[in-house]
Parts: sequence; C-alpha cells; structure tokens
Amino acid sequence: MIRIIQTLILTAGMCISMPLAHDHARAQAYNGEQEAVRHVSSDLQSARTRLTGKRIGIFNFTAITGEDTPDGARHSASLLESLVKAGGFIFIERAQVDKLLKAQGLEQTGIVDTEDMRESGKILPIDIVVTGTLARTGDTVELSVRAVDIMTGEIVAISSASYRAPGGLGLKENAGLAKLQKDSPDTVDAINRAYSALMKAADDRPGLFFAVVLSDADLKAIAARHPRRAENIIKRREAFFADKPEARKKAQRLEKGLNLLKEHDPSRYDEVMKRKEGLLDRKGLDR
Repeated sequence: MIRIIQTLILTAGMCISMPLAHDHARAQAYNGEQEAVRHVSSDLQSARTRLTGKRIGIFNFTAITGEDTPDGARHSASLLESLVKAGGFIFIERAQVDKLLKAQGLEQTGIVDTEDMRESGKILPIDIVVTGTLARTGDTVELSVRAVDIMTGEIVAISSASYRAPGGLGLKENAGLAKLQKDSPDTVDAINRAYSALMKAADDRPGLFFAVVLSDADLKAIAARHPRRAENIIKRREAFFADKPEARKKAQRLEKGLNLLKEHDPSRYDEVMKRKEGLLDRKGLDR
C-alpha cells in the first residue's frame, strides 16, 4: 500500500483564488532561500481548492537546464516541509513514488513529461506533479515552481521567487534560458524534455532517436554512400512506429523540442547532433 503524508484540512477561509496559469508574473525578490520558498509555498496554498484530495508528488527541483542538483533537492524538500506544516494536502512519500515509477518504467527525474505518463496508460501513484527549476544570474537565484495535473496536463498552480546567494549557489549560468524561463517557461520545459529524452533514446531506443533527428536530406545522403545503412535505419524507424500511434505523437513532440533546442540552446543541440553522428558511424547499422 502506498504510504502517504496527510495533513489536516484548514478552514475554507484560507482558500484564495489562484491567478491564471498563463499569467507568468516576474519573480518577486526575497532576502534568502527560506523566504523565497515560503513565498512559493504560499502561492501553492492559494490553489488549495484545486489540490485538496489530490495525491501530490514533489519531484527534486533541477538546474535551468534540467540537471539534478543538491540545491534543487534541498529547495524541494523545504517546500514539502512548508506545505506539510500548512496542512490540507496529501503527499505521497518520495521513496514510494520512486519505487512505483521505476517499476513501471517511468523513473522519477526533475524533468517530467506528463503526456508520456498519460499515454503510457499505466496506473500512477500521484495525481499532481510539482516540479521546479533554479536559474542563476550573477549572485541572484530564481526559483520557479509549477504544479501540473497528470491526467489533463493542466498547470494548476505556478509561482516564482528570486533571492541573492553568494556565487549563485555554484549553479552554471545560462542567460538565454534564464530569460526564456521568465517569458515562456513552457518552452524551457519542452527544450529540457527533448534533450533528456533524445540523449536517453540514443542509447535505449535508436528507432525513436533516428525518427526525430534524421531529416530526409540526411537519409538521402546516407543512402548515396551507404545504401544498406539507410535501409536498416528506415526499417528501425518503421518497426518503432508499427501500430504505435503514441510513438508517433512522442516523436512529433520531440521534433518540436529539438527545433527549440537548436534555436535557444545550441550547445546542447550540438551534443545531440554528435550523438547522431556517433550512432551513424556504428558498423552494426550496415548489417
């Protein structure tokens, strides 16, 4: 049985309407990490009517580029502690979430693709996923958090807060993504999901990887030099998509994400292209 942390429901008078999810206000500046986390906690509590009775899983927060970071884990743990103290929510224990998602092939990371979760058709132990990112600009750290309904993909709560920290907690700066996070956090999510999924697919699902990263021009060039290789690549793509409408949808999402990656984060786009060239050089594709 899934163990849960359930807190007492506060009075209805504590409920406040939440701003529309698409109204991305600028992050308010605070004196320190704990004050910033309390602000985010307050915003999530304002969405209490939409979260009450839902099983909530708070994932480790990540750097702006999606990498796991001890600072992200600390911020997410602090947010969980604040919300538990506030009361009125149901949280699934992290160990239980990790165990169940791993058993179903949906390992927990800070990068969450709710569409993948829905399309998997698997029974999930949570209803709401809470994710967050940390972005550094000089000595300023911006914490951005959102709560997403897994079944609908709807953002039910969103919040951000910034504070000064010497050395920006040692986080790597990415000015382009930090600015994009303020203007269009959905775009940053799409970029990070595409990068993470493609780098994983290069190892585990080459059919999907080639379906996304190889253009028609690529295939023509390969066929001209290595006909057998091009034939095998096409066979792998067809086998991957055979009777799998959800696979085609995933490939289309990743292709859009790859285009965003090329536009906004060329260094990571180049990493994906290098993986493509590495896979194409494997002798196994000629057999």
